[in-house]
Amino acid sequence: MCESITAHLKEIEDITGRLAAIKAPISEEDEVVNLLGSLPKNYSSLVTVLEAKSNFNIDHVKQALINEEQ
Repeated sequence: MCESITAHLKEIEDITGRLAAIKAPISEEDEVVNLLGSLPKNYSSLVTVLEAKSNFNIDHVKQALINEEQ
């Protein structure tokens, strides 16, 4: 991942949308797991914190990533 986190999030959203369009949607949990797994190593501390939370959603994760980039 070389682009900004915003561009990366858009790419993940596009993939998720295409899967839903072909009647193969993924769960929000799978979307979060795939997003966190696609991040570079410099996000590893934030990923660890987010994974430790038992109650989070995709919007929370996206906002945390955008905040981290700023």
